[in-house]
This record gives sequence, structure tokens and C-alpha cells, in this order.
Amino acid sequence: MKIISADCVPRFFELNLLEWVSANLRGEFWIGSSGAESRVIFAILCWMLWKNRNKYVFQQVIGKVEDIVKSAEYFAINVCETNLKGCRTRGPQVVQTRWCPPSHGWLKVHTNGAARRNGDYSAAKSVLRDSSGNWIEGF
Repeated sequence: MKIISADCVPRFFELNLLEWVSANLRGEFWIGSSGAESRVIFAILCWMLWKNRNKYVFQQVIGKVEDIVKSAEYFAINVCETNLKGCRTRGPQVVQTRWCPPSHGWLKVHTNGAARRNGDYSAAKSVLRDSSGNWIEGF
């Protein structure tokens, strides 16, 4: 499994931790093979590895690295596609979207949130569906 480009390997392992994280968040290394932005894959991969670590600590369950990397790339593709379609203006926004199913065997999470400008109230909702559109979980 290839995670970073061979051209990046020497520098990838030379940097100290702060420089390495910063370089990854700037997208300086080519990560993954999906074509999604490297900095997005890196951020999502860190989050998924953290979740996997917690699942191991609290439930003694550990995921396969290959599955975690694939999931991070797929998630990153969805994030990048959503950002390309999204509105870039400031102010109140209403965006109508329609649900597109994930590939067979995958799950898709949709989230929505709102907040008052003064910060005294906010809310978030999320739903997890399979490739057939069946509801799996939500909050």
C-alpha cells in the first residue's frame, strides 16, 4: 500500500514533529492515490487514527491500517467534492442538496449545523446511511 509519493520520502522523515505536521497541513507531501487534496487526507487520517486508537483503548478493537487509509481517502474525496460545490460567500446561506449514495459496501455520514452569530446557541445533527440509503445511526 502506497501512502506517500516516493519523491517525498526523504524529506517526510527528516523534519521534526512540528515541521512535519505543518508541512502535511500545507499539503507539501503527495498523500494517497485518490486525487483528493493531500492536506485534507492528512487531517482526516489523523482523526481516524485517533478514533482507532480510542476504540482500541476503550473497546479493545483495532482496525486494519489499510481500511483506515482507504476510509480516510474516501472521506477526503467527499469533503473535497462538497467544498467544490459549496457557496463561498459570507452571510446567511441556504444550500439545497440531494443525497448521493456512497459506493457499495461503504457508509456515508451527513451532518448539518447552525449557530447564531452572537454564539449563544448552536445545534448539530448527523445521519449515517448505507449505499442503499438505509438509516444506520443518527444524532
